[in-house]
Amino acid sequence: PARGVSRQGMATFLHRLAGEPAANDEPGFSDVGPDHAFSDAIAWAAERGIVEGYSDGTFRPRQEVSRQAAAAFLYRYAGEPRVTAATHFSDVGPDHAFSAPISWAAERSIVEGYSNGTFRPQRDVARQAAAAFLHRSQH
Repeated sequence: PARGVSRQGMATFLHRLAGEPAANDEPGFSDVGPDHAFSDAIAWAAERGIVEGYSDGTFRPRQEVSRQAAAAFLYRYAGEPRVTAATHFSDVGPDHAFSAPISWAAERSIVEGYSNGTFRPQRDVARQAAAAFLHRSQH
């Protein structure tokens, strides 16, 4: 439960949550071919704009997911709903690149901060936290 979640893992969790719909095409990333174990999930998530690749054309499937990226994946999965309140975390200001996803996830009680008022957006997400985020996102 304390191990980190990879990008391929997060894409797969969301794909399964959606009922494992078919992707229309291959993932389109140089490091995720059609024979990749998570190719379908990554392709599906990329087609829907839930996940994005890097400027060099890679997806980096085994890279661990940060808290800010997990919030962004869930926010995009939900269709990028309107955010009604700014985040209250001291380390996520209105100019932060992930302010909207983090604010949305906090306002829906999907994510929580730390006792000192921070969110620690770049900290890796543990599998147990990802499971809690996914569960809370459905309620």
